[in-house]
Amino acid sequence: MPLSQNNCTLGRQSDGFCAQSGLSWHVLDDFNDARISPRQWDETVAATNGNFYMTFQWCRAWWRFYGAGRQLRILIFFRGEELAAILPTFLEKLWIGPVWVKMARLAGADSTTQLCNPPVHKDLAASVLQTAAGYFIGQCGCDAVIFSPVSADFPGFDEICLACRQLPPATYGTQVRQTGIHSVFRLSASFEDYLKGLGKSQRANYKRDWNLLNKSFSVAVDSIFEESQLAGEFDAFSKMHKAQWNAEGRQGVFADWPASYEFNLELIKACASQRRVFFHRLVLDGEAVSYQFCFTFQGRLCWRWTARVVGGNWQRYGLGRMGLAKLIEAAIGQGIHSIEGGTGHYDYKVQMGASEVPFYSFAIASRRRGAGGRLRLMKLFSQVLDIAYYKILFRRVYPRVPALRRPLARLWIRSRF
Repeated sequence: MPLSQNNCTLGRQSDGFCAQSGLSWHVLDDFNDARISPRQWDETVAATNGNFYMTFQWCRAWWRFYGAGRQLRILIFFRGEELAAILPTFLEKLWIGPVWVKMARLAGADSTTQLCNPPVHKDLAASVLQTAAGYFIGQCGCDAVIFSPVSADFPGFDEICLACRQLPPATYGTQVRQTGIHSVFRLSASFEDYLKGLGKSQRANYKRDWNLLNKSFSVAVDSIFEESQLAGEFDAFSKMHKAQWNAEGRQGVFADWPASYEFNLELIKACASQRRVFFHRLVLDGEAVSYQFCFTFQGRLCWRWTARVVGGNWQRYGLGRMGLAKLIEAAIGQGIHSIEGGTGHYDYKVQMGASEVPFYSFAIASRRRGAGGRLRLMKLFSQVLDIAYYKILFRRVYPRVPALRRPLARLWIRSRF
């Protein structure tokens, strides 16, 4: 068995022990399993420098909305009594046309654009990955185990890379490849220092727009954390977001991504009592004209989406950049040290001080007969689907023919790995 090469032994199908690392491990199929509490889960994410997208509340909400047709497998690893690593994963058999593959992937890997940095201590990466590969490929019969998207900014990134490359080549094929970029704002100690770090023209634009706003309106900036107000603010935010994107001939995130509105509303309700979610607003003459939708965890802010009023003379006030600048000012005041700014390249984020960081896919494939061929065909078909469906139909045709607009197809969403 592959696990024996890491000096691991199996007990029941759902647990085992690795003598080399001293790790015991178990496989759970329910978020309510008594062997791990939400507090333990989040403490482990924090201790491994993980982000909000691997917290208990996020993973549980994601599973409720996007777990249909999949099998939950949460691998937990203990070093003595200490919970040392968590891999919230699922199994699925994915079909594209006549080709299928059986895969294990991280919860959150699709349907909601974010990063999936696995909560694993750096020194345990090799043992955890080898155990996971042995379990999913050796016991569950998977063709591949895929961890994606994982940020190169993640503290355990190098160790995970090394652990993948050290897997026995006769048993596993491995691939580490860049699949995109995301933005990170590394915040200064004060807002004044942040402004000094911007280019000269950006500082001038900020001062000009801020002075213009204060001359033209009664200006207020606030952050809404109160549980009783969040649902109402989310509704207002989603309507403004939709109007902004509709003005550009597009649907916006809540129409593009299936169940996005319902998923985020449930997540807001789940996180409100912990004060991990808030809306930052720019308010002019008593009316909100700009929203920033955010989650916080362990000194990091996850900036999900933004919305602003459009049309008329609003363009002259630079509400998009001003809303971001005021969010950064508020984050510094709250003791936030970094902002995860979302995937993809945006000029204005770079101009406003963001660094662009690559993210990667880690694929561990079975060497069993037929598995490699199916994976290569699946990848080819997924690339054809991406061009024909997403780049041509969804991005070019749908915006021009409103009657044809639909949410993103589930098959396309799940085939992106």
